[in-house]
Amino acid sequence: MQTNNPIEIKKCTKPVLSDKAVKQICRIAEDSFPPEEREPCQTLIKTIQDGRSILYTASVKNTIRGFTKLTPLTKTNIYLMEYLAVETRSRNQGIGGKILQFIREDLKTAKGLGLILEVEPPEVSGGKEREICQRRIRFYQRNGAQMVLDGGAYRMPNLAGEGSLPMRLMWLPIKEGEGLPINLTLSELFTLIFKETYGGESNEALLRAIIKGLPNPDASIELGTSR
Repeated sequence: MQTNNPIEIKKCTKPVLSDKAVKQICRIAEDSFPPEEREPCQTLIKTIQDGRSILYTASVKNTIRGFTKLTPLTKTNIYLMEYLAVETRSRNQGIGGKILQFIREDLKTAKGLGLILEVEPPEVSGGKEREICQRRIRFYQRNGAQMVLDGGAYRMPNLAGEGSLPMRLMWLPIKEGEGLPINLTLSELFTLIFKETYGGESNEALLRAIIKGLPNPDASIELGTSR
């Protein structure tokens, strides 16, 4: 749905969200991500209201059309972007790009280094899903993101059941062209992500298995293009 009304993007830190806003955010999340890739709505909202995560919203006439949830990674100036979602009828209008631009400007003042993104690898899907994965990666690349080269090792827990899902990590710097800290290794990056977002004993076992499968867990992180 094309709109000529201005889009208002804002940061919400430890917000008291109205019931209307909660319903809008949860509906967008449910429409944008399969159950295995999203946490329960009440958990998503609680981490925001507790101040553990940061919410950015894009609204038109007080109706949320898109949102992003960022979680700071401990003792770094890096943020995990857990969600970037735009409601179905408002897609392809540049809202996602505007949210990213707003976030990067906002995090400059907090001396943020960049965002880590989780994306589905196109090679594990087929048909329309494969095209969607490729478009999503190209979108992030147009906005300055690069792949974290890990040999395909990274996986996220299945949030709707048992097992895990193959994922790729991308790095989106706040300042164009800036890389990840040179003293941060792949194993440390994976550990930070799991610590902040995927707690629990079963997920600790998954993390250990992922790190064990890395050719060189203590190597500096390399960036590159999509395979």
